Amino acid sequence: MKGMFLNIVLGGLLGRFYSIRLFWLFVPLVAAEIIYYRVIYDLSAAGCLRRGLVLIVAAEFAFLLGALFRPFNETTRRSRGRSA
Repeated sequence: MKGMFLNIVLGGLLGRFYSIRLFWLFVPLVAAEIIYYRVIYDLSAAGCLRRGLVLIVAAEFAFLLGALFRPFNETTRRSRGRSA
């Protein structure tokens, strides 16, 4: 659960304040979480694959949700002001 929460928070922050180019940061994070679950909880290979997929998808959805909360561009504000 902690790994999922970390991915969701990080995804939301990256989506809100940064671009998709920084999404590669999730790959080492998910890899570290999967190694942790493999060693500590003796998770199978199929379980590791499922868990990794769920973590990446959750982070991507959080990224998209964070992107929805971005402010509008200045060009959008200017074009609205000119037409009024």
